[in-house]
Amino acid sequence: MQRDFNLPNDCSPLIREIFDYWVSIHPDKGLPGRSLFDPLDVLSLSGNIWMLDVEVEPLRFRVRRMGTAVVNFMGNDPTGSYLDEVYPKFESSPIREHLVHAAKTGMPTFRRGNALIVPTKKYVISERIILPMASEGETVDMLLNLTCFLEDSDAEDVEIYGAAQREI
Repeated sequence: MQRDFNLPNDCSPLIREIFDYWVSIHPDKGLPGRSLFDPLDVLSLSGNIWMLDVEVEPLRFRVRRMGTAVVNFMGNDPTGSYLDEVYPKFESSPIREHLVHAAKTGMPTFRRGNALIVPTKKYVISERIILPMASEGETVDMLLNLTCFLEDSDAEDVEIYGAAQREI
């Protein structure tokens, strides 16, 4: 599955590291589950990692963990909350579209561009990868995400969606 998704060559080393780690724990069939993810394996990335629980009916995203770099950028820690309760415009936001794609297809998404979630910080360029996980291998029940902030980036804006392979 991971062969259907390629990161830009100029993406952040943090994005590359978490993606390579996700690929390394990816089973031959299906998706990696939370039980395969060891935070100690990517400890240096922990401040930029955020994890979401995926609820299918209705499709909602609850923050399981939010790294300190992301909390500091956003100005609040939404751990334990649903994204649609914390961010008033979440339902119509591009981030929701990316999360839904990863949850429904089991494929990663990558984005580089102006920070979307904190409108007062439009000058900041962020890179984000969303990596689906499934405890039973098939139905996505968690999203492993990493966001890094690049204040001095002149890289092009990019959105990459992994090829859809299945629907939930």
